[in-house]
Amino acid sequence: MQANNSICGVGIAFNSKIGGIRMLGDSASDMMEAASLSYNRNFISIYSISWGPDDDGITVDGPGILAKKALEDGAKLGRDGLGSIFVWASGNGGQVTDHCSCDGYVTSIYTLAVTSASMTGYLPAYAESCPSVMATTYSAATNGKAVITTDLNEGCSSIHTGTSASAPMAAGICALALEANPSLSWRDMQYIIVKTSRRANLHDVWHKNGAGYYVSHKFGFGLMDANAIVSLAEEWQPLPEQHVCVISASGMPQNITSGDSLYLQIRSNGCIGTKNAVRYLEHVQVKINLYHRRRGQLTITLTSPSGTRSNLLSRRPRDFGKSFQDWPFMTTHSWGESAFGTWRLKIEDQHRYFFSSSISGHLHSWSIILYGTITLPNTARTGTGNTIYRRWR
Repeated sequence: MQANNSICGVGIAFNSKIGGIRMLGDSASDMMEAASLSYNRNFISIYSISWGPDDDGITVDGPGILAKKALEDGAKLGRDGLGSIFVWASGNGGQVTDHCSCDGYVTSIYTLAVTSASMTGYLPAYAESCPSVMATTYSAATNGKAVITTDLNEGCSSIHTGTSASAPMAAGICALALEANPSLSWRDMQYIIVKTSRRANLHDVWHKNGAGYYVSHKFGFGLMDANAIVSLAEEWQPLPEQHVCVISASGMPQNITSGDSLYLQIRSNGCIGTKNAVRYLEHVQVKINLYHRRRGQLTITLTSPSGTRSNLLSRRPRDFGKSFQDWPFMTTHSWGESAFGTWRLKIEDQHRYFFSSSISGHLHSWSIILYGTITLPNTARTGTGNTIYRRWR
């Protein structure tokens, strides 16, 4: 949508260049995904992705070995070492009680998951909630106005909707930030979005985390503000090096009892005294390995040492799957908090079987992965091979 466009209007980042990578047809392999996500990565700054596993409330799926490596290498090596920016649509399974924590692309720290808000500030019925969502842009709700954009054959569409519409808006705003400051890294971009997103008129219960950021399970840190993002990008100072601290729980395995809750905790010192030391948090992942006779009846909640609660998993009544195998649940809600203290995990089985106190599953292992820095970021000059089915969103 170029400047002085008389067809559909002006695009968000009308000075940017845009291209398409053809990947989806009938199905995609891990190799095809990896090739697409790493295609020409020193030339392409931002990848806008509006596909993923089925949003059916049943599927638990994510990147394969090769695609996972492509995301990590892209973030660390793409754009000549500044990092590719992967903007990801968070999913459209809300009407079938899907939860975006079951999408391994959304729970990757290397992606920037974006959800939708209606023009009146509500979460559209199709949108999914989870603490991996970082930010929000507008899209249509049922019977609401949709997004206007260019279409095939030099036409104009006024019916674009879903998180598929929100992710490209976010990509356009990221392009504006890179136009203002091309030296931003992939982490810089995420940090800027955290600091500038706003609650505005978004309707949800907002919680203030231990670092003073307001967070929402529906909207992440809030609506992306293009003007604030560009202004902060212009004066941004590079972040300290990212460290990764991994702490595994002891006392495993543990039984999961029907109709009951399992309470666990891990004490963290942020790996202080090692090269992996983390004091100030960015992303937090909880890797869980469990068996359950019906995993869709489970809810999982993580509470940080600062008291911030992240709903890692909500009930998915359609899901009769049996396990999570080293699944990386992720939250952004502890951004900026201290890594020190006790992390508490609650796994609740909300289904009562014939014998209400019967053992319904086993937690085999869990660990917490803390991503962050040892020093407080000074963020501105002003002081601060298998066949995989993927669907469009």
